Amino acid sequence: MSRGEVQSEKHARAILGLAANDAPSTWRAAFQREVKAAHPDRGGDPAQLRLVIDAYRFLKLEELNPRQPPPRAARPAPEPEPEITAEAPWKGRQPGFRISMTEAFKGCEKMVRIKAGKRYRVRLPGGLQNGDVVRFGPDGEHHLVIEVTPHPGAEMRGSDLWLQVSVSAEFLREGGRMEVETPFGPRRFWVSRTSAARGIFRSPGDGLPAQGSRAKGHLYLKFELDEALDQRTSSSLLRRFAAAWAPTETTA
Repeated sequence: MSRGEVQSEKHARAILGLAANDAPSTWRAAFQREVKAAHPDRGGDPAQLRLVIDAYRFLKLEELNPRQPPPRAARPAPEPEPEITAEAPWKGRQPGFRISMTEAFKGCEKMVRIKAGKRYRVRLPGGLQNGDVVRFGPDGEHHLVIEVTPHPGAEMRGSDLWLQVSVSAEFLREGGRMEVETPFGPRRFWVSRTSAARGIFRSPGDGLPAQGSRAKGHLYLKFELDEALDQRTSSSLLRRFAAAWAPTETTA
């Protein structure tokens, strides 16, 4: 804030020489006193005079339109706990236990309630794929069959992650630096002319983390021409693939 701006009620009171508990009935007398002291005809400062006037107006507006405390945010309803059957693994077909792609990459904890009513906190490790079975319970008698929720512009092929990225014609010719939002956070890459012209860039080890006997997957960027990007200046970086990798509500 500049010197000529009233920043707050506390600031306005200080300009008028008012204490924090001075009632509105005292404001006008304080205003008149400070106006006389700051008036140029009495050797005062014009800038200070304007500040005094603004401070008085600020207080009067606050009196007419008092600030209301922000409404208290409603407490979000608790996420319903998924309910599963108590069958032993592989007996019959159980609906998939849905997790987001971010949860598949990073892992997560879920509260699961079986039909008998007992609740379990189940730790799901990172690196899970569609069809993986996670067993839980004292003797591993319960299980979850994992189903990873699809995400626009992203595809899991085994342990590999493929992302569609919109690029300009200039990028397809020249390559360059780009930043991509992935389920495991933002990643910066330098794409060579060869990879850009081919339309595919591979980042080894940036796919799903290793899980069990499966090795780490790879990240593939598949470039798609977006002619709208060519309308921007060449100095501006292209718009990259971006998505809200928020966990989705899970049901079983």
